[in-house]
Amino acid sequence: MKRVKVSIIIPVFNSEKFITQCMESVLNQTVEDIEIIVVNDGSTDRSFEILTKLEEEFDHMILLNQENRGQAIARNRAIEHATGDYLAFVDSDDFIEPNMVEQMYNGAIQNEVDIVICNWNRVDVTGRVIENKDHSEYDQKIMTREEIVRLFLCHDHELVEGFSFNKLIKRSILIENQITYPNMAYEDIPMIFSILTKINTCLYLNQILYHYVQHQDSITHTKSIRNIEHFTIAIKRVKEILIQEQLYESFEDEYDYYCSKKLLSQYSSSVHVIKNSKDLIHVFESLLKPISLKKIYYFHPYRDMRLSIKLFLYKIKLLPLLIHIFRNINIQQRT
Repeated sequence: MKRVKVSIIIPVFNSEKFITQCMESVLNQTVEDIEIIVVNDGSTDRSFEILTKLEEEFDHMILLNQENRGQAIARNRAIEHATGDYLAFVDSDDFIEPNMVEQMYNGAIQNEVDIVICNWNRVDVTGRVIENKDHSEYDQKIMTREEIVRLFLCHDHELVEGFSFNKLIKRSILIENQITYPNMAYEDIPMIFSILTKINTCLYLNQILYHYVQHQDSITHTKSIRNIEHFTIAIKRVKEILIQEQLYESFEDEYDYYCSKKLLSQYSSSVHVIKNSKDLIHVFESLLKPISLKKIYYFHPYRDMRLSIKLFLYKIKLLPLLIHIFRNINIQQRT
């Protein structure tokens, strides 16, 4: 079987609004010797029809079709078919720069690293930039496993997050360690964190090479009991991975910071759903109550007054009320 430099993996489910733009950006990459593996995950719109026509036109595109089983299963199936030395993941509603794969692959080879992370931005459905983040202090920086794990847990500005889409990953890391996506929402969080605990070195590129299209159908905008429950499971799995890799004692404070930051952010945006579920209320309490307010406040060098206040308000059961008040104020200001 012929091996290629990079396998680009794209799971697709009902993405007819975005799939053409996505595929054009992927099919027109400047680097040669790549393969594009697209998994149609039981789409009921025109996605499969669009993809079938593209497969007929492009020899380096492989189209797999399956009943709807979820994004994690689709990605795992694509990984099984992949022959690239490195893997890249693109979401079917997003698009990438023409030189994304070339820049990241060259960085990986020249610096002999296991994973390359690039900068990215948020755009709306018209392509208008909503948000950029500058991480120039990390540009071209090579980091060790311990450094990248700490940044994952502690950095507040989306430098190293639990996303698959802005990373180029050595395929052998997944194969040798039998790492797969768990079949759940927010599957990227435990998957990416598992990978980060297995690498030797990582390169960061501050170039914005990936464009995340923000729209209302995104999983991050869908607040349901199931999705919130899966989010809490993903956060708990990060701790389980630390324990499994015998890293928890070294990163216990960092994990408490990460856990409180992520859960309180989710709580603030989803309290209207959480308050109607006894199970979710219990899960949040079981995870947040043991975290020491003093530890979060004095956690150096990531002291975060806003997080400390939110945790304090949560512990004294005033956070839901204040969220409700501020939302009403914002609504009144808009009208």
